[in-house]
Amino acid sequence: MSNRNLIKSTSIMIILVINFFIFIPKTYSNPMPIPDDYFLGGIIPNDNVTLNLLDASVAFNIDSTDFLNTIGINFDGNYSIFNPHILMNVTLYAPFRFDSELINSSCDVQVNGTPISFELIEIYELEYNVTEMIMDYLSNPFWDFSTLIVCNLTLAENSTTNIRYRFNGSMLNPLYTADEFSITYDLGTAKAWQGNITEKVEFVVNGKIPNSYREFSNYSLEDRCQITNINNGRVYTWEWDDENINTQLVGIIYSGKLLETWPWWPPLLLLLIGGSIAGINVLVVYLILHRRKRKKSHRIKNFT
Repeated sequence: MSNRNLIKSTSIMIILVINFFIFIPKTYSNPMPIPDDYFLGGIIPNDNVTLNLLDASVAFNIDSTDFLNTIGINFDGNYSIFNPHILMNVTLYAPFRFDSELINSSCDVQVNGTPISFELIEIYELEYNVTEMIMDYLSNPFWDFSTLIVCNLTLAENSTTNIRYRFNGSMLNPLYTADEFSITYDLGTAKAWQGNITEKVEFVVNGKIPNSYREFSNYSLEDRCQITNINNGRVYTWEWDDENINTQLVGIIYSGKLLETWPWWPPLLLLLIGGSIAGINVLVVYLILHRRKRKKSHRIKNFT
């Protein structure tokens, strides 16, 4: 092969390699997609006391306007407990399965408008003095690896106490590592209270609309979800008016795995550097071969 053909072949190979990396196709960040679920439950008393949860108003505000990057979650839960007995102390548990750092950094618990202290306890750290009712409830598989917001409060005699839980934060879109994720509220905690309950659960979504919603009951196939379109979003609402709540779970679901692309400039930069080095090597080889050829030609002339 002549020097000229060698240089041409090497140049063509460099150009092909550069084009391959510039037009590299999109790739999955995780080759084995799995579902990802985020749960939050109502409140459960530790003792088998005859307290009434008169009213519960729960609102999730979901900011999915920057859906390809992050999803914002704002939770605001308000509960009214009536104590028909004498003054008593009660420990309340509120289970959740979110990023515990997100909860811990922004969580606020108030009783009658006054902030109170609370603890975050992993489910496996529960002591044996909790009631069998709580252990049975938390044995449900979807509470695996969950955390509890635990607070102690005093309920005045024959009066109503208002409790408020709030947190807000954001998370990276789970659809880069899962093919589906949901944000779900568990209504099963209603079974821990005496009598009927008036409750409203609302998911207010601004931005990317969920693919579907979730409603599950062990006793009924009734669909109670009310859907309302709003400016740049949608509201999903479930309501019960002084009723025995049979619905177990409600929530919203996003599905459809997102694709992640490699940044275009790092491989291009590497290829430019590598191409330059390869070009220099080709030039050096050419100069060496050209010099040897000249020396050989010079020796032949001298010999003749």
